[in-house]
Amino acid sequence: MSSRPKANISKKTPAPLAEQAAVAVVTQLVEQGRAKEVFREFRAHPAGKEVLKEEFPGLIYTSVSPYGQAGPYRDYIGSDIVAQAVGGLMYPIGLPEREPLQIGGSPVLHTAGISAFSATMLALYARDVDGLGQHVDVSVMETTAVTQIHSSIGAQFNGADTPRRRNTLLQAKDGWVNPGLSMGVREDTWARICDLMGKPELAQDPRFTSRESRRENQEELDAVISEWVGGQAKEDVYHTLQGMSTIAGYVATVEDLFDSKQISSREFFQSVDHPYAGEAAYPGAPFTLEGQEWRHERAPLLGEHNREVYCGWLGYAEEELARLRSQRVI
Repeated sequence: MSSRPKANISKKTPAPLAEQAAVAVVTQLVEQGRAKEVFREFRAHPAGKEVLKEEFPGLIYTSVSPYGQAGPYRDYIGSDIVAQAVGGLMYPIGLPEREPLQIGGSPVLHTAGISAFSATMLALYARDVDGLGQHVDVSVMETTAVTQIHSSIGAQFNGADTPRRRNTLLQAKDGWVNPGLSMGVREDTWARICDLMGKPELAQDPRFTSRESRRENQEELDAVISEWVGGQAKEDVYHTLQGMSTIAGYVATVEDLFDSKQISSREFFQSVDHPYAGEAAYPGAPFTLEGQEWRHERAPLLGEHNREVYCGWLGYAEEELARLRSQRVI
């Protein structure tokens, strides 16, 4: 079975090949038109690239590695947390007096994948124009540096790094809410919120009369709003404040995501059954295409498509497939 059934949906999976055999098989796939783009991840000096480039000048070869194929770090290995650190994303996250924090999940690796897709699409367009392929070299460090572009630009203008700040989350009855009142709020909205909280006198309090003053007095603002927020469900606070055109939000749990009316209305999660992992709901595409339906296929078992790829696509005899298995080539 694929070691990551939730990450390998809708793929064909022949068993992995030894290095030189892999180059030969990829060459055959390109020759037969089965592969017009080749992707390789987390390895500097991509094997077989020059051979493939010479034989197939229209081929697009995309490599994704921690630091790219050039530069003094190109042979270093990496991970999501390392990329967040060396790419500058981690520095402004966390409490001012504590160490920087990692963002949860694997956002950097997803961003690198999106960058690889976008760059490959540009290479495809270029090939349509001039008929030539090219090597697309994606650096995870550089894709991370792009995500914190506002911090790096701000540092140049302000002469200092972006400081870490305390977040503005407030505790509701069942979770956490960001009221969004310190920025992006119309001036007349604050007075309406004061009425809503039963404290109309705060509308004239000089600490809170403008976005700038509310931001400068964030702790006092949080103390004022916390009492009102604490007696309500987080989604009730969210909908109330959004209805007043504030940039409010709430911290969603996994259960919240599955129960979200917004996500359900767009049919984002899809149920997929797997012979080992069982049936589960999988995230779909983060976009829709007019007139098109997005459907997932289950993640394949390891080597499940050996016969289809090697025998069906490449014309290997059953005996040859058996020989590759016995020699541990696959």
